[in-house]
Amino acid sequence: MSAARTWLVLAGASAALAARAQDEATVTSPRADSVAVTIYRDDLALVTETRTVDLPASAVTLVFEDVVETLLPQSAIVAELDRPLAESNFDFNRLTPRSLLERSIGETVTLTRTHPATGRVTRTAATIVAVGDGVVLQTADGQEALHCSGLPERLELARVPGELLAKPRLSVKLAPGAPGSRTVEVSYLAHGFAWSSDYVAHLNERGTAMRLAGWATLTNSTGTVFEQAEVQLVAGRLNILEAEEGGSAAEPVYADEGESDADARARLVNDEAAAEVALLRECFASDVPLALELNAPSPEALFDMRQRAVAFSALDEIVVTGARIEREELGDYQLYRLPWRTDLGARQTKQVLFLDEPEVRVDRYYGFRLESLTETLDADVAIPSLTLAFENTAAGGLGEPLPSGVVRVFEQYGGRDVLAGEAEIGDRPVGLPVELVIGRALNVLLETTTEWDYGGRNEDRVVARTEHRIVNNKGVPVDFEIRHGVESYYTDVTVERTSRAMRRKYGDLAWRFSVRPGEELLRYELSALEPE
Repeated sequence: MSAARTWLVLAGASAALAARAQDEATVTSPRADSVAVTIYRDDLALVTETRTVDLPASAVTLVFEDVVETLLPQSAIVAELDRPLAESNFDFNRLTPRSLLERSIGETVTLTRTHPATGRVTRTAATIVAVGDGVVLQTADGQEALHCSGLPERLELARVPGELLAKPRLSVKLAPGAPGSRTVEVSYLAHGFAWSSDYVAHLNERGTAMRLAGWATLTNSTGTVFEQAEVQLVAGRLNILEAEEGGSAAEPVYADEGESDADARARLVNDEAAAEVALLRECFASDVPLALELNAPSPEALFDMRQRAVAFSALDEIVVTGARIEREELGDYQLYRLPWRTDLGARQTKQVLFLDEPEVRVDRYYGFRLESLTETLDADVAIPSLTLAFENTAAGGLGEPLPSGVVRVFEQYGGRDVLAGEAEIGDRPVGLPVELVIGRALNVLLETTTEWDYGGRNEDRVVARTEHRIVNNKGVPVDFEIRHGVESYYTDVTVERTSRAMRRKYGDLAWRFSVRPGEELLRYELSALEPE
């Protein structure tokens, strides 16, 4: 082959390699310039990141580092690129002690042993054979399990497998196009986010009005830190399909008997973190050089953060501020927007105020409800419930949509607030009444007797004659309400006679009256048609 021909072949090969290198250009965005997190109630959030990238004219693989590890790849959208998108990839092989060992099976490592009495250190070449409940090694003397020699031991690895990442990343392949700087928007759904609402109600001394404060507790249980994030909360229930149906629901967590789903998920997170810590302590020394290369919290720190942040009772951070979250209409849902940017740390819980109404008029009364026409009491004496009711209207001092949550009610006694009780409230739009059963009466009793007459004055009717005796041992008058449900089994339910005025309430027959110290009676007679 002539020198000229050889030069042409080499030149052609060099040009081909250069073209291939150009075709495989990679641009990496290490972090977002700004981020917004919209948190839903279903262990789900929409993360929207703004990033600045400098694109070449050639085809390019654009890599977004430090995305949330629970990202749903099928939900990712990259906007403002001005180029066709060929494919998208999500790489989430995190660098952890377990993943490092599992991907080092077959690799040669150094097994270091230290004699506790003499301090003598021996180093032995070994091959990782298996990683499961323990680590199995192959040495010149045969196979052995780590930490079976009785001496302090540790492993030293020469390299980190290339497929393991300190942080998860999302990459997209783009077609050739105009070069230059771009500000792109990356949006995706991710699991590991939640929010809940809690209310604190302070009754005035007369029990006629309350100050109602609503607190939103938002939790980031992922390993991602969001700095100066715009945070929004969506109230309402979305229709989320299960994962096996191709939907966005998180994998189910099976709770033990008497355990809530939230507690079960927290237990699972703790168990996983504890396993990582145990493996770290078993296999590596505290001064392993690899630990310096991990751009992530250590397993001990990770476990500690999870322990402190998975439960409301151990909040990592509580934001207490007089500024209220701004509420906006979002179609059939309600959007609550934090009026400031905030840092949302990994495995962190925050609490912010979204409602503060100083004068909500309330109705406080004792009551009892019979579910149906034929219901009888299980005991001779019933204990009435203590109910707090209010209208969710502007005229009543409120008029705000109320996300579901727990209401804790406090009353004043001797100049101090005392917990009077708590109750759950469902999602309540403006205009609907709210009734909260916050406790049971200790010194107000109810005795009920009912006589039945099948046939009565008409052969086809059932007649129930009921007498309620209310005993008030409080020493002051109390408001009392008796409600009698009208079931669909009977028809044409009629109040034949009553000793007090009756009205309809939510479909029930209702009697409301004041009970002075001592006792009061309520008598009424109902009749109805039996089905044929």
